[in-house]
Amino acid sequence: MKLSGKRSTLSRGAPDRQSFLKNLQNTAHRFSLWKAGDSMIVAVSGGPDSLCLLDCLVALGKKYDWKLHIAHVNYSLRGEESDLDEWLVRERAGFYALPVTVLHPDMSDYAGNLEARLRDIRYNFFETIRVQLGFDAIAVAHNRDDQAETVLLRLLRGSGLRGLGAMRPRAGVIIRPLLLTSREDILRYLKENALPFRIDGSNTDPKFTRNRVRHELLPVLETLNPNIRDTLARSALSLADDIDLLERCIDGAHSVIENADGSGFSLLVTNFLVLSDASQRSTLRALIERFSDSTLPPSFSTIEEMRNFIASTKNKVAEKSFCGLKFMRRGARVSVLREK
Repeated sequence: MKLSGKRSTLSRGAPDRQSFLKNLQNTAHRFSLWKAGDSMIVAVSGGPDSLCLLDCLVALGKKYDWKLHIAHVNYSLRGEESDLDEWLVRERAGFYALPVTVLHPDMSDYAGNLEARLRDIRYNFFETIRVQLGFDAIAVAHNRDDQAETVLLRLLRGSGLRGLGAMRPRAGVIIRPLLLTSREDILRYLKENALPFRIDGSNTDPKFTRNRVRHELLPVLETLNPNIRDTLARSALSLADDIDLLERCIDGAHSVIENADGSGFSLLVTNFLVLSDASQRSTLRALIERFSDSTLPPSFSTIEEMRNFIASTKNKVAEKSFCGLKFMRRGARVSVLREK
């Protein structure tokens, strides 16, 4: 892990700093990411993307009269390196005169799929702060290259159409102002504006699938299409629009849901089975998105397992868990509850 960059300044930007900020504003306008007077939790890891985002939001905040609050998670997985990340985030908070809240999770909570668990921990933390402070949004620093990698990862997992739509510039209270910005442009912005950031050595560790996609698969694909990152990112946005249209067309399929509340729902098997295959899949994905705490979309195989479980006539009484939800079939009715 290395510390890069020099002392930052908001008064002496690079010649194209304004064009970089203008591009962010264009993205925000296109996807309705913010308005004047908004309040935002800014997720800052200490890496280049999040510190670029923080600098941009501080600069634009003067125009839009925003209220900003920094949030950082120190997972303590890299010992002193994790503490140095936290130190830099706190230093930047002081530099910009912004409040900061830091979470030190209990490492006993890391059981299971580590990447998924850490993702759940941080997003739950961000949302908790947002609700406590009564803020409008949570700004995270995913960029165009992250989007391209996510599309490939979900394709490899066998995700359905919704999964291939990948990340959206706005998803509820989550906003991603840098999602159309390349990693190369972000690093150039940091260099030209002398902004410090931390380099996480684990980002090259091949034991993580995302790293192999980033450092092995994408370079191969670039030999076939030099603009593959742009192509994948644009395709994800286009698919997301197509998904929205399809779901508006089949909203009536969701009428099979009964007794929905904060803890779960139920459905009649006969009503579910008369839906088309596509409507069944769409309904199940929508239910998982609404009721599950998982931040990952279900794979195609998971959706098919759920459909088979609901349609099965082998046992009148059966139970099975999917995506943090417990499905319980009792005769002609399936009840679904959040797992504790």
